[in-house]
Amino acid sequence: MSFQILQKAAERGGYGGERYEQLEFQKKVAKCYQVLHDASWKIIDACQPIEDIEKQLQEIVLDCVMTCQKGKPLSNLWSG
Repeated sequence: MSFQILQKAAERGGYGGERYEQLEFQKKVAKCYQVLHDASWKIIDACQPIEDIEKQLQEIVLDCVMTCQKGKPLSNLWSG
């Protein structure tokens, strides 16, 4: 999660009322996600119109379903 995304989220109406909506907390969470991030992740810009987000999600899910239908199993979220 980039700093620009955090700033954009802070511009939303009603933002900041919850503990998890504080910039410092968001920065800590972003660092944790950076540790977990790998090439298998799909990232969608949630600042887009909801219709665009929905379309991208549908494409990602359908691609995954098609891959599974061809016999390739889903990978694990974490192993170990």
